[in-house]
Amino acid sequence: MPSAGSKRHAAFVVRRPHQRRRAIGACHARLFKQSDTSIVRSPPSTARTSATRHAACFLLGTTTDAMSTTAKHASRAKPSRAKPSRAKPSRWTARFDTRPTAPLRLFCFPYAGGSASIFRPWVRLLPDAIDVCPVEYPGHGTRLREDACTRLPDLVASLADALAPHLDRPHAFFGHSMGGLLGFELARALRHRGHPGPLRLFISAVGAPQYPHIPRRHGPVYALPPQAFLETLQRLNGVPNVVLRHEELMGVVVPILRADFELIETYVPDVDVPLGCPIDVFGGREDPVVDPAHLEGWREHTSGPFSLRMMAGDHFFLRSAARDEVLRHIAGAVAHDLALTVRTRLWREPAGVAVAEGVEP
Repeated sequence: MPSAGSKRHAAFVVRRPHQRRRAIGACHARLFKQSDTSIVRSPPSTARTSATRHAACFLLGTTTDAMSTTAKHASRAKPSRAKPSRAKPSRWTARFDTRPTAPLRLFCFPYAGGSASIFRPWVRLLPDAIDVCPVEYPGHGTRLREDACTRLPDLVASLADALAPHLDRPHAFFGHSMGGLLGFELARALRHRGHPGPLRLFISAVGAPQYPHIPRRHGPVYALPPQAFLETLQRLNGVPNVVLRHEELMGVVVPILRADFELIETYVPDVDVPLGCPIDVFGGREDPVVDPAHLEGWREHTSGPFSLRMMAGDHFFLRSAARDEVLRHIAGAVAHDLALTVRTRLWREPAGVAVAEGVEP
């Protein structure tokens, strides 16, 4: 006999892509309807609805205005066949503020279930010399109506195509958790295509490719039954409790997370020569997911300088005060790299030769 929890979340497994796209708009509409009515009738419920509303905006990578617009058009949305996710470059980068004269672009890759919006504060916190370019995955954030990718090589190939026009100036990659693996594999792909690689690769909260990335208890996490999957999310502390308690919102979030977990757990890295760019790694001291020894394993994947910094916090230490320490390090490191680039113009070379011989940061 299925448990009550299993019945409650059964739709998470059987919901098809076109049904999920309708549910997204319906979820937005109901959240706003609840919020608008509770403002007049009941201040306590307003607080609860407001918390859920802002949690939804955070996870779904949108603003309250965008959610309202989506809700208005949800009823007119029609299902369509899935199309390849090789979208125009503008759909792959969420530009919260453009800095056309900035000498360096920082491409930021979100964690599983996350969206480009998590890097919105970085625009004002990093120096004007850095043009922050958060990457938006298909099926996430402002691209929720698209199908999420479940194979990392496919996503990397699409990213390499879409970001190629943006590699006309020095750039660096930052990736947190799943985003770290994407940034690493993208640097490899650009090298093989002969494109300019990143001056530096910043990797956060993910072990080196040769290690497993998600602790397993009963097989692949992405294939767990609904209740077991929710318990895993709670254990990893990756989804706010207010979202976990919202059944309708979880109906939108869970398929995205399952797709991302599948992308991570089916990833098999190819054997390749190390990158030439420096790799800087960050980890959380209380992270229950990543072993510090696995962070140290990134040293094998660069022939250039390597550094490892352990921060206060768990797997999502970027949500804490540790974020500012990470940003200070990024700002200092890219300032050094830009000075080096002016002298050697190494950014025109593939990533495999991105550090001058005998030069250390």
